[in-house]
Amino acid sequence: LISGQEEYNFLLKIKENRIEEIAIGRPVPIRQRQDTLSFSVTAFVDSIDRSIGDVLKRIPGFDVSDNGKINFNGQDISHFFIDGDDVLGSKYGLGTRNIPHDVIRTIELYRNHQAIKALGDKVNSYKIALNLNLKEDAKAQWIGEVKGGLGLPKQYLIAYNILRFSPVLKTINVVMSNNLGHDL
Repeated sequence: LISGQEEYNFLLKIKENRIEEIAIGRPVPIRQRQDTLSFSVTAFVDSIDRSIGDVLKRIPGFDVSDNGKINFNGQDISHFFIDGDDVLGSKYGLGTRNIPHDVIRTIELYRNHQAIKALGDKVNSYKIALNLNLKEDAKAQWIGEVKGGLGLPKQYLIAYNILRFSPVLKTINVVMSNNLGHDL
């Protein structure tokens, strides 16, 4: 600094510095926003899990029966959405047992769910709904699984499911057959 001088001119040069990406802490597996709980699927997956029902069994508060029926804290869910669409209606057990967990990004649980949007703030509801948010790379592609078995004398078991979830069309096709006398 020079005594008596009030104005200084500086010439700055641009210097680029790359900073490596860092992550502080771990991502939060459960988030709450008003009446909605959001669960990160990857935080609850185990190597032996096959379907989204297997993952739901690991999330605190969820119970999944053998037929795919889901309840949360002892209360049955009323709706089962896939990316916001009620594709399966009351037969959602089919999806619970057949939708692979690796196509689901997050699971959202809506407490106090009102099926009629116009009544949302007018009528209290104690229903619980579940929404599966798909990963972007799982949308608009065919996903499937085939299982089969042969035995003696002349016994067979065949099961396959084919799924496709796009913004316009969501479909789940499941075929199971056997001659063993087991109810599939």
